[in-house]
Amino acid sequence: MSAALLSTPGCQKSLRYHGQSGLVATWQARTLSVELPDPVRVPGAHYAAVEALIARGYAIESDDTTADRGYVSARGPDATVMAGYRRVVVRTALTPAAVGQTITIEPAGDEVTARAILDDVLIRLGL
Repeated sequence: MSAALLSTPGCQKSLRYHGQSGLVATWQARTLSVELPDPVRVPGAHYAAVEALIARGYAIESDDTTADRGYVSARGPDATVMAGYRRVVVRTALTPAAVGQTITIEPAGDEVTARAILDDVLIRLGL
């Protein structure tokens, strides 16, 4: 039974390079994760995510940040049946090594959208 669970697409990791600096972002279980290089700070990465979401037509529901962590959630601009349910959550926080950022697409995940949002964030950060 556990072998069947490991072979499902939701359990597999997908790694790809992003931005001019070649950052590696990992997609797993509806969440894209990346560690940003040292000069980037939490507030800068957080507001880059907010700007990227607004530019893509998302409606910001929640926006909270400190020097150590940030959280933003937004509803998607889709004109589909899922528009009322689809949500993007971006969390930014200090990690032991750098500043980490995760992009979660709820409820079902969407790797292509998450990676496109990350690309927009990285452009705003000059990465």
